[in-house]
Amino acid sequence: MLKARGSDRWPIEEATVLSSSATNDFGGPVAEVIYSFRHEGKLMSGTHHKPFLSYESAKEYAVKFSKDMRFTLRVNPEVPITSVVREEDQDKTAMKLSARFD
Repeated sequence: MLKARGSDRWPIEEATVLSSSATNDFGGPVAEVIYSFRHEGKLMSGTHHKPFLSYESAKEYAVKFSKDMRFTLRVNPEVPITSVVREEDQDKTAMKLSARFD
């Protein structure tokens, strides 16, 4: 995915889920997460699309992003309307949170 190239060096922001769903259109099963975030004080929004081989897998993924849930994303510092949800960042966030409760 070209959009994500070099995104591991982009700043991290916290996003809030507005909605999530799964579709099974002509391109195949896709989970969609619509979110908002603030970057340099400006309220922005984005959409994360993740393709799957099965519609059930897409639904299972989308359900994990419940309304108002917070998660981590990366924002392109040169083009802030471009943001990317990276699985690796979610794992780090989950590990930090679980360490607080140990």
